Amino acid sequence: MKAFIRTVGLVLSLAVLSACGGSSTPPPPPPPNNPTITIFALETTGNFGGQIRPCLQFLAAPSENLQLLSVNITHAIGPSFGNFDVNLGGALTIPSERLALQPPNTCYLKISGQYRFTFTVTRPNAPTQFTVPATYNQQ
Repeated sequence: MKAFIRTVGLVLSLAVLSACGGSSTPPPPPPPNNPTITIFALETTGNFGGQIRPCLQFLAAPSENLQLLSVNITHAIGPSFGNFDVNLGGALTIPSERLALQPPNTCYLKISGQYRFTFTVTRPNAPTQFTVPATYNQQ
C-alpha cells in the first residue's frame, strides 16, 4: 500500500510541477541591433577666406528609421580642421532618404583622409539618446 501511495504522490507531484513550469508570457524580444549611418559626399567649390577651393557637402543615410539630433564632424588631421557640431533638429530620417549635414549653400573644405562623424540619435517613440559613429574616406 505504501508503494502505491508513493507512486500516486510522485505522479501528482510531477503533474503539478509540469503545470507550473509552463509560462504563457512570451520571452522578451532580443535587443535591437545597433543602427549604422552611411555617409555620402558631393564635391563642389566654396569660398574659404576669399579663395575658391574644392569642398564637400555631406549627406547621411541611416540603416533604420532614426531621429537625428546632432552630428559632430572631425578630420584625422586633428584640431586644425576644426570640430563641426551641426544641430539636425531631430529630423526623422528613413533609410531611403539622405539628410544634408550642413546648412544650404555651405560645404566643408575638401581634405584627403578620414572624416569622422558622431551622431546623437533616438529611435522614433523612444526617448533614450545614443550615439552612432560613421566615417568617410576622401582620396
